[in-house]
Amino acid sequence: MEEPSRIKHSSVRTFKEKIYYVLVVLVSIGVWAWLFYSIYSEANGVYNDFIKTPELKVAETESTLTEKDIPLPVAEFSDYCFVRNSFEGYDNLIRLNPSQLLEGETCLSYEEVKDEECFTYTSDNRGIQKVDIASLGIGYSCLPPNYYKPEQAEIARANYETLNKPLETTAVKESEFPVFSDVQTKVSKIAESLTTPVLILLFFVFGLYSHLLAMAYIRQNGVKVGPQQFSEIYEAVKHLSGRLGMHKQPDVFVITGHGLLNAFATRLVFRRIIVVYSDLAEALIEGRDQKQLLAVLSHELGHQALGHTRLIEWFFWPGKTVPFLGSGLSRAREYSCDRVMKSLIADNQVCEKALIKLAAGGFLGSKTDIEVYLNQRKEEGGFFAWLSEKLSTHPHLPNRIIAVRKYGALEHPGKNGGQEQNLG
Repeated sequence: MEEPSRIKHSSVRTFKEKIYYVLVVLVSIGVWAWLFYSIYSEANGVYNDFIKTPELKVAETESTLTEKDIPLPVAEFSDYCFVRNSFEGYDNLIRLNPSQLLEGETCLSYEEVKDEECFTYTSDNRGIQKVDIASLGIGYSCLPPNYYKPEQAEIARANYETLNKPLETTAVKESEFPVFSDVQTKVSKIAESLTTPVLILLFFVFGLYSHLLAMAYIRQNGVKVGPQQFSEIYEAVKHLSGRLGMHKQPDVFVITGHGLLNAFATRLVFRRIIVVYSDLAEALIEGRDQKQLLAVLSHELGHQALGHTRLIEWFFWPGKTVPFLGSGLSRAREYSCDRVMKSLIADNQVCEKALIKLAAGGFLGSKTDIEVYLNQRKEEGGFFAWLSEKLSTHPHLPNRIIAVRKYGALEHPGKNGGQEQNLG
């Protein structure tokens, strides 16, 4: 008997899968590039702020005071209006125009507040400075010295005395002015900018963690198909894997699905795994005929052979989360694997029965009229029917059955369930 030829992957992979895959890869590369660039930028900022120029370490270069560092001359104070309010429990003085006063507020003159110490943050927000109240601009405020740390206030006072020397003697070295980093502000900005990248990484790690736990549960509780356990299925999977060019057949586990009819292909690091729910396996086996079960296993083998469960797929999940794009790729892959199923089983009737049982179960599925079921697709169609499929990871079952017929009719004529099909 002639050995069946191997299935060429390029012949069964749909064109839509190729297009969707390219788009998913491009989007994913863009997301990962942005993520690592964000992390690099923030790490570089941390290095510059806290390592390269650590707190209290100052430059040794000389500099002269700029105009904005020189207190404004005290000239005419008759139009000065100061208002006292509370800020975090401390008295706060703010200069306003008299027209800005609210009802109930009292305007204090310059003479009333001129002897009070006034401290503000420096223009770069890296430290504090003592200023003359007369130099406050309209809308600016100052706080008392007890709002800050005692050592900060003392340094600000010393700097204030230096700044109020005659202008020709105020050229100083920056090293004479200790620079205080606003650590809280910097840490807050860094945390804010890293929020999205960190959440993406945590989502990735959590997904991997959950997958490993699920696989551990299945491997410990499921029944592994092998030479001494469901040997007929084991030998059939070995044969089908060879036809797909797989050097090592995947491990197959059967586990209870609590009524769910499902099977899926996955990977545990370097191990290929196929999981079949027992309810589906029982529904597919008719007496000693296991062809329908092998049809479903062929579909799952297609996922493995076509690379849908490769480790690198984990890095493409950013693109797969894009609405319509990720689901579109998943649906296209289902069609490709249905082609694998048809190519390996070479019998439309078996493939259609296997698919119809995913909808109606074992007993009722075997009694379902497939032609009536396919006509139901048109009767129950509409916008929301279309939208539900576009948002789903799997095509609607009637569409999968029709696609199997179209693909198989050309390569396997006469094996169409005993009927000639009008492909339209």
